[in-house]
Amino acid sequence: PREIVKDMEDIEGDKALLKSEAKPASALSRLDSASEGVKHENTIIRIGQGSLILALLVSPLPYLLGILGNPYLNLLIPADFLLLLALMTFTLVASRRGAKPGSKLYSWTSKFIKTGMVLGLLAFIAGVTL
Repeated sequence: PREIVKDMEDIEGDKALLKSEAKPASALSRLDSASEGVKHENTIIRIGQGSLILALLVSPLPYLLGILGNPYLNLLIPADFLLLLALMTFTLVASRRGAKPGSKLYSWTSKFIKTGMVLGLLAFIAGVTL
């Protein structure tokens, strides 16, 4: 999902590039791929949202199935909270299609996902070792 958020950030910049009259020579080769990304923006948004929802739904299974114990759950709760925040900010970014490249919403979404993934990894390590 984090890469999808980064791609969304690039799409907003690509839209601006496609609209601009003066296109630098180095950007001309990117225009074809940029227009493809812009065409598939809705699909990219849905894949990103779906990935986050799937992660939130599947993450408690090791605890619920008795595979991992309380140490896993103790770190999973803040990890899932961060992924839920990421989903909310990603949905906000998607609803504000005109978000500027470099927008703080993109940055926050990416940071929430990255931190949630690290906590999720630590939850698995704690669940296995403790």
